[in-house]
Amino acid sequence: MFLGIVERLLNDDGLFLLHTIGNHLTCRKVDPWIDKYVFPNGWVPSASEVANAVEGRFLIEDWHNFGADYDRTLMAWWDNFAGA
Repeated sequence: MFLGIVERLLNDDGLFLLHTIGNHLTCRKVDPWIDKYVFPNGWVPSASEVANAVEGRFLIEDWHNFGADYDRTLMAWWDNFAGA
């Protein structure tokens, strides 16, 4: 549904950025902690799920994994939160 909306609204020569947190494996259930504290009723897609969803709709021009940097970001957020 979401990608259909993007596809409909995007100009023919437009660019679309998808920034998501993903999983290295396709799972059929969400981790209970993630579901409760991070993304209630959400889904953490795998790379193959993202690729399958965009196939035939969009061209993946670039793919980055910011895992190591994102860990530092989360720790800085935690330090700020804990110090407040």
